[in-house]
Amino acid sequence: MAQARIVVRDEALERGQELLKATKLGTLTELFNVLVSRYGSHLETTWVIPASCLCSSVQPKVLPGELTPKVNEIEETNFDGELTGV
Repeated sequence: MAQARIVVRDEALERGQELLKATKLGTLTELFNVLVSRYGSHLETTWVIPASCLCSSVQPKVLPGELTPKVNEIEETNFDGELTGV
């Protein structure tokens, strides 16, 4: 078994301790092994966001007049009547 020494920031160590309690793993080494073996491929494939995902054509385009309804399309509602169907 290979050995390596890693240094983690205080915040990461605190989060690691929380994860140890939640997972009931015994050591940070076990936790690291689980994180790398279970989530390593996901991290590898999602680390870089392809430029095609950042393209503005993917986002819907809204024309300025589409955000608010036209005045003649607004229906008036009377809130003074009795509630029915409640």
